[in-house]
Amino acid sequence: MRCFLYLLVIVSATILLVSCSNNHSSNNHSRTGSIFVVPSIVHQTYDYQAPSFFLYLSILCAQHFIKPTKHFLWVNDEGRYRKSHWEGWQNRAKDGSWEADLAKLIKTGVVEVKTLTYPLHPPGNENVSAQNHAHRSDFVRMQVLMQMGGIYLDTDAFALASLDELRTHAFVMSFDNIINPIKDSPKRLNNGVMLSSANASFLRLWQRTYATFDPSSWDQHSSIVPFTLAMQYPDLIHVEMNRISPISFGFQTAEAAAAITCGIYMPTERAIWYPRYDEANKRFTFENTTPDTLLFEAFDKKLVLHLTMSQVSSLCTSHITHNIYIHG
Repeated sequence: MRCFLYLLVIVSATILLVSCSNNHSSNNHSRTGSIFVVPSIVHQTYDYQAPSFFLYLSILCAQHFIKPTKHFLWVNDEGRYRKSHWEGWQNRAKDGSWEADLAKLIKTGVVEVKTLTYPLHPPGNENVSAQNHAHRSDFVRMQVLMQMGGIYLDTDAFALASLDELRTHAFVMSFDNIINPIKDSPKRLNNGVMLSSANASFLRLWQRTYATFDPSSWDQHSSIVPFTLAMQYPDLIHVEMNRISPISFGFQTAEAAAAITCGIYMPTERAIWYPRYDEANKRFTFENTTPDTLLFEAFDKKLVLHLTMSQVSSLCTSHITHNIYIHG
């Protein structure tokens, strides 16, 4: 299937960015042997009226490597982001396109689209309103993890391996290793990839802090507060240092992002796996090509490639062409 061809390219041509250090985590007594406490449910949020190619790739990676029993896509339906837009693009999808492939995943129930109006108020605090859609997406992901548990993935996060070993922890976040030029800036965790049991103790503590939510701060409650809580309650959270953390802006991120993403479907000398042009068939192909071995090995320990959407879209979106066929 075409989706698996795409995945083969993502897995082999994109294993991945920035060297992974040896994994280090906080002391964690929420681990219970090999018993899974996090259900096999993937949650993703999406705040646009039509899907992007990167959303499609993120979904495919989750399906292929995580193999969830349920996969929910929580779509904001307020204003111009209405349910009709989602029905519309599915009906217009051309046969053989990635849109048609995604539409099939939705229509067959592999991915369940849930439309809702993203909440204006943080958990347990009706006195403050958030206009920033990123904050409102934070509220949704916390709510569904609290109620159902599961694995939350940003749509610019691409699974590269099973996350089952992390599902034995009641709550998991990653250290945010994005380098901040301000030396005395507070340390943070990243909420773009999270694993949680339903009603997790750490998540309950985190939600309570939203009583003092400040909508003018971009990351105070989403990143800085959970780091502080992790230092205070290390038994309630497992912190991954490198394997699911976002790629650092301080490590030639633009170069790496271009290599990983643009190189998948457009020719670029910076691609880890550089496609050749098949003159006879007038298309790009990965047949009879080999990846950059050093980069391939350097990124082999990553569980999730987590770029920021600005890294992905600013470098690559304008270059997507749907008539480039990729063969693994």
